[in-house]
Amino acid sequence: MSLKEFPIDKKLQEKGVFVIHKSISDYLVDELIGKILEFSIKKPSEKIYILFMSGGGAVKDALTLYDILKTLPNQTIGINMGRCDSAAIAIYAGCKIRQALPNSRFIMHAMSNSFTIKSTSDEEHVIEVNREMTKEILKDFREIHEKEFNMSTETFWRLCKDGEEAKLMISASKAKDYGIVHEIVTEVPLWV
Repeated sequence: MSLKEFPIDKKLQEKGVFVIHKSISDYLVDELIGKILEFSIKKPSEKIYILFMSGGGAVKDALTLYDILKTLPNQTIGINMGRCDSAAIAIYAGCKIRQALPNSRFIMHAMSNSFTIKSTSDEEHVIEVNREMTKEILKDFREIHEKEFNMSTETFWRLCKDGEEAKLMISASKAKDYGIVHEIVTEVPLWV
């Protein structure tokens, strides 16, 4: 299903509200970028809200949307409405203002390899290319955490390890302590 198939999403998008309620993929990110850029071009001084209810997905695609959000003239406000996990955190980091509802949560973990290289007879080469691509993307992901959340490399790796081993959820208040969240909100300004 595309974003166009949800009538409520279309009405929200016309007001600058975009919902990430699925797994992050190239298809979802491409569609979101198109809709967000269209809104930004028409209304560059209007706020853009991104509502997060995502368990994550493809980090490489999330990094693309992060880069786009950082270039917009609009004030971007990310709101964790319940869950913002894994790759979704990279998109959340791209928002100029980051809010979370009190009972929302985050899960961090190191990424798994999600690349597909087709048709090659050199298996070792494929493995090495995958390894290098994964290292580059993980480096970018870590650097975003350091830059946007002022998070040390040690804290990043500890949270990733905790997330992988125990599926440790970071509460909204802890996420605020870590610099992931700017503000915990009890009212969402969209319908107040």
